[in-house]
Amino acid sequence: MVGGALQTSSGLYRDTFSSIHFCDSILETNLTILPPLSSNVNRVICSGQKYWTGKQWISLAGVYIDTLKNAFLCDSIVTTNLRVNRVIIKHFKSGNAKVIPILLKENGKRNQAFTQIISRRK
Repeated sequence: MVGGALQTSSGLYRDTFSSIHFCDSILETNLTILPPLSSNVNRVICSGQKYWTGKQWISLAGVYIDTLKNAFLCDSIVTTNLRVNRVIIKHFKSGNAKVIPILLKENGKRNQAFTQIISRRK
C-alpha cells in the first residue's frame, strides 16, 4: 500500500506517519507500474506428443494464454499457438522386404519423415 491505498497506476504518492513523540514523518514514493511483458510462441507437435507451456502440458491444437511471473516477479503473458500434426502410417510390401514409410500430413500435404525397411529372409 502506498499513499494509504493499493495503487494501480504510476505516480508520486505521499504517506504521513505519526510517531509517539508527535513528530510526523513523510514518505514519498515515486511508483512506476510497468505493463506486462507478452510473447507469442508457435509450436507444432505430432499427435501423441505433449508441449509444456510453463504452467501446463497441452496436447490439443489451439491457442493457450498463460500468465507467468518473470525474474522481477512481474507478470509475463505467454500466448502459445499449438498445431498438432497427424501421423499417418502406411504399410507396403516390396519383394522380400516390408517397407514402412511413416508420413506426416501438414496442411494437406504429405511429407515423408523416414522409411523403415524390415528384411525377411527365406
